[in-house]
Amino acid sequence: MRTIMLVVDYLAHNMVPAALDVLLQRQKALELSVEQQGWQQANLFELVDMGEATYFTQELKAAQSQLR
Repeated sequence: MRTIMLVVDYLAHNMVPAALDVLLQRQKALELSVEQQGWQQANLFELVDMGEATYFTQELKAAQSQLR
């Protein structure tokens, strides 16, 4: 989903080459992960930072309290 969000953002800013680059790098990462049956090296192809959460702590707390 982060890849899709970044691509949409780039397209909204008329940054078509950057959007295509993100998609192509994602494709390479997926192919390598299937070949190697793992994500360790494939993750290095990604142009999207997968480390940060896209939700806010307050949102998480609200969702947790609602679940209870």
